[in-house]
Amino acid sequence: MAKITPLAAIMNYYRDTNADVLKTVSALSDDQIAWQPHPACNSIAFLLWHMARWEDHMQATVPGMTEELSRRLPPSQQIWEREQIAKKWGFAELQLGELDLGTGFDRNVSDEPPWPQKEVLLEYVRQTFAAVEHAISSIDEAQFEEIERSQFDNEYMKETMAESVTVGNAVMEHLIHNVHHLGEIYYLIGLMKSEQV
Repeated sequence: MAKITPLAAIMNYYRDTNADVLKTVSALSDDQIAWQPHPACNSIAFLLWHMARWEDHMQATVPGMTEELSRRLPPSQQIWEREQIAKKWGFAELQLGELDLGTGFDRNVSDEPPWPQKEVLLEYVRQTFAAVEHAISSIDEAQFEEIERSQFDNEYMKETMAESVTVGNAVMEHLIHNVHHLGEIYYLIGLMKSEQV
């Protein structure tokens, strides 16, 4: 039986978590993914979009994380920007948090955006999941331990990155982020069942 290395296990968990997200929401209706138990609470649509935005940002930055990764992968761009999704969805004028990732989204300023139909939203989620899984497949044990190069002029990103953050730190941060929000999705589905939504 082949030995599974710690890195291989992490990458498997990453892919499995993304697959679980898509499977968990597959049977929900448009109304259900947009449902909020309270105006101050996230909807499942918000969580899906927020996770996809983080994954999109991740896949676009992996090629520049180290000199070696820039040789293994071509330069990338966020799907959100390349396909002008904010404009297509009518989000262009909205305040969507830091770097339009949903982080720090201020519900005192605005309500959640008017979400597109579920399949439109999920198509973006699927694209970002596929792109990030392709990008991280180029990370081996040596690159996992490499110090991540700074690629950001944005003050928010500069403040959130420590001086010695590794590529592995970035991978683990995104995996934990997705697991955290998948837990929220499970909880919201449970609430909907109790409320008969």
